[in-house]
Amino acid sequence: MEYHPSQLEQTGSIHRISPEGKRIGDDYISGMQIQAAVMGAEPQCPFVKDVLDWYVHKQFSKDLSADMFAPLIYAQLAEKYGFLYLDKDQDLKDNMHIFRSEIFAGNKHEVTPASYAIHLCAHSWKNSLLDKLLLFIKKLKKA
Repeated sequence: MEYHPSQLEQTGSIHRISPEGKRIGDDYISGMQIQAAVMGAEPQCPFVKDVLDWYVHKQFSKDLSADMFAPLIYAQLAEKYGFLYLDKDQDLKDNMHIFRSEIFAGNKHEVTPASYAIHLCAHSWKNSLLDKLLLFIKKLKKA
């Protein structure tokens, strides 16, 4: 699961999720989707086939629209297996399992003691200006 509460609020997607976790309407749910950075599957997995079939006739360009963003696509495709827009572990049809967002953290700021992996996207493996400043101050204090 990839879960960003502030994005859900900013985009209004939070209002398109029922209390049970079902998507309301046809729009993608921005801020809660299936993370594309970490995925595992056994041979003949029907969900992976659904994903690959979705891409078969798509044309790609440098200007990707939201409907080409893998986590959003995966979430909508997983709905037929019982996927819900809830940040919790989910056992779905056809032996699929979705882990809550903290298990495979979406970035270094979402890591918890339960995290197994971090999606280091958007250069998040690099220190930000604030990180560099804090490191510099620590070095000054030690000197």
